[in-house]
Amino acid sequence: MTIKTLSLAILVFSISCKKTESLPKNFTGAWYDTGYEAQNKTTLMILPDNTFLYNGGSSSWTGFSNGTWKMIGDTIELSSAKMEDCYNVLPFSDCSSSDKNSKILTTIPGCVPDMDMSFVAIDKEKFYIKNDSLIYKRKTGSKCLNALKITFARTPKK
Repeated sequence: MTIKTLSLAILVFSISCKKTESLPKNFTGAWYDTGYEAQNKTTLMILPDNTFLYNGGSSSWTGFSNGTWKMIGDTIELSSAKMEDCYNVLPFSDCSSSDKNSKILTTIPGCVPDMDMSFVAIDKEKFYIKNDSLIYKRKTGSKCLNALKITFARTPKK
């Protein structure tokens, strides 16, 4: 009888406990690139409403994106929203995009962008947290070298 009562009490207690989702809170907020080039200024803002804003740039380019995110285990997956205006498209981590023979993509086929700003296409890109860094998980089959590391930190570089 005591074992049944104890088992019932444990069952009731475990059902009544609410599971806390603290993991997304670790991801939300501003993240800054840690790239070695000082002129690169990239910010990834992960918002609590499951959206994100991405702004990047250097002396030779400027890019932006926005979209939604979702949790997959201990990983966050980002995907850009569809862009209604005309921009050149720059894939987030496609290393073949720097190939001079590659076709220039635009958000609307055949449009001619009137701004010198690119839309950064983020397509199911995954990140995880290690220590105090947000680290990009390179996709299987990526044309990027193994040395490519995209890492963000909570504090901007100086």
